[in-house]
Amino acid sequence: MRLKPVLVTPLLLLLAGCATTSFQSTYKAPDAPTVEITGKKVIVVASNVPTSLKTGVEAAVANELNKLGAQATTATQEFQGVTSNDAAKAKLAQDGYDAAWVVKLSNREKEISSTPGMGYAPYGAYGSYWGWGGGYGMAYGGSELRTDTKVYVETLVYSVKMDKLAWSGMSVTTNPSNVESFAAELTQTAVNEMKKTGLLK
Repeated sequence: MRLKPVLVTPLLLLLAGCATTSFQSTYKAPDAPTVEITGKKVIVVASNVPTSLKTGVEAAVANELNKLGAQATTATQEFQGVTSNDAAKAKLAQDGYDAAWVVKLSNREKEISSTPGMGYAPYGAYGSYWGWGGGYGMAYGGSELRTDTKVYVETLVYSVKMDKLAWSGMSVTTNPSNVESFAAELTQTAVNEMKKTGLLK
């Protein structure tokens, strides 16, 4: 029987490759108390990300925290004119902040895999924030080429009052599609992990 080329459309592969976020490791300071997020004043800081994306990442994380009842604002908004770490810490204490929520991009890597088949031919690529995306192929006899992008992020929560790290976690997100949805999923997953480790009620 003669096999016909089957076009694997970018839309189908995009739907099949929705972003998934999981934490590989977490840490909670032994003396960090369990707290309720509702009403807590939180500053959100995006670190080690391109300047053009910093505002979007911070805003998306702050938005998710606010949905949970926190009073979150972004460092981009709050720290205008602040030029040193000491000045930033003093401002947070003076303005009554409870915590600093830091999202730090750690690494990004691509994994290429293909299903068994007769071969593939390049179809094209799509691009997105931070170069997320990948090449897709034209499959023959059921084969396809798939590129998965994995983004590693360290989330750190500092207690302003204690002036120390209260919680941290390293996460990996596979195939994020855009900044807003990625940051929202990361925040939701981080909150769940903090509840598991006893930082949040």
